[in-house]
Amino acid sequence: MSQSVRTALGGKEIFSMALKLSPLVLVVLAGLSIFFYRDTFSGDFSTNAQDWSAFGSYVGGLFGPLVSFVALLAVLKTIELQKELLETQRREFKVMQDLQYKTFDSQQDQIDDAKKKSRLEAVERLKDTLIGAIDRRVSIYDGRYGRAYARFERYKDTDNRTSRGIASSLYDVVEKEMAVCDKNIRSLQELVSELAATDFEDVESLRAYYADRNKAIVG
Repeated sequence: MSQSVRTALGGKEIFSMALKLSPLVLVVLAGLSIFFYRDTFSGDFSTNAQDWSAFGSYVGGLFGPLVSFVALLAVLKTIELQKELLETQRREFKVMQDLQYKTFDSQQDQIDDAKKKSRLEAVERLKDTLIGAIDRRVSIYDGRYGRAYARFERYKDTDNRTSRGIASSLYDVVEKEMAVCDKNIRSLQELVSELAATDFEDVESLRAYYADRNKAIVG
């Protein structure tokens, strides 16, 4: 604790002690003043109004400033208590404000996390939908490839069993179809791997990526 803080606390304690002892001091001074007054002006109680007026002036002149001083101390003490109350309220308000800010930040973080989670879940759902559609396209190309390969084998078998040769253009058509199907199957399988491995921020970026890659595959 610093020296200035110790000095301030010591001053407050002295001030509080003085204020608490002031009634006792007033009572003691009142007794002493009456004692000295009786000792100086000895005798029985006077029936003269002027004597009582002089006594009242004596008491008022002696205790008036003391009572005013005590009243001033009381006012200063009241002001000090009000300052302490305001300071306490200010600290409590600051604590409540900080708590509200923390609560707001926590709620905002929860909202942001919920939005992010919802966005990622939407991305994953769309991924599953697109991958399912790609798998169906792969199955279609795979079926086309199988049928083209079967035709190719029939052409070869026909060439082997008959003296007539199958026109080369038919072989070219079948081979081209098989090549296209094989290329598209490989490209679609690569697209599935890319979609599964890539982290997309939102649905829009996923759709844009899929549209560009699908356009390149379809050609």
